[in-house]
Amino acid sequence: MNYKRSLSKLTVTVGIIGSSSGVGTTHLAIMLAGFLSSKEHKKTALIELNHAGAFSEIKEIYCVEEINLDEISVNFRLNGVDYYPRQSGNQLAEIFQKSYDYLIFDLGSEWESNKNEFLRCNIGCIVGSFSEWKLYQFERFVYMLKQLEVKDDFHFVTAFGLHKLKKNFEKKHHIHIDVVPFEPTPFVLHKETFAFFERLCM
Repeated sequence: MNYKRSLSKLTVTVGIIGSSSGVGTTHLAIMLAGFLSSKEHKKTALIELNHAGAFSEIKEIYCVEEINLDEISVNFRLNGVDYYPRQSGNQLAEIFQKSYDYLIFDLGSEWESNKNEFLRCNIGCIVGSFSEWKLYQFERFVYMLKQLEVKDDFHFVTAFGLHKLKKNFEKKHHIHIDVVPFEPTPFVLHKETFAFFERLCM
């Protein structure tokens, strides 16, 4: 089945999904949201469409103020980004009405439940790992996308693993994989990280 994504929408949607758990999907999503809000001054929301529960933990750790965004409950704002923990697909219509410039979906590694949402996004980003024990899942994910015959290009990125494995993987599958700049905390970005996100979504 061929899914078509369009950049004609007023709100740009970015889907970030991991080829397996523990590859840095949420870390990357927070970094991107912070870049768009703080550096590009875009009205940005970060939506948790997975069951990891990381956003609730973030709220507890940072003791941020809960806000009521027109009856959509359990939301909070951190560093200018509106966070929507543990949302479901049927709640997205309400969020789209908020006139955000960017909606970023943290899909975790839950492909089966989030496949359609991911493929509808204007920008799709697959996070993989070149740690030896996660390489098989990354390769399986790439094969799965090829079987769907999706015509649009995706951004493949990685934060972990061996450079040699990355080069061999790119050659084998005829794709380019960007390396996510290292940031100890996703809430503080350095200038060298900006260019990465400009390539990703601007």
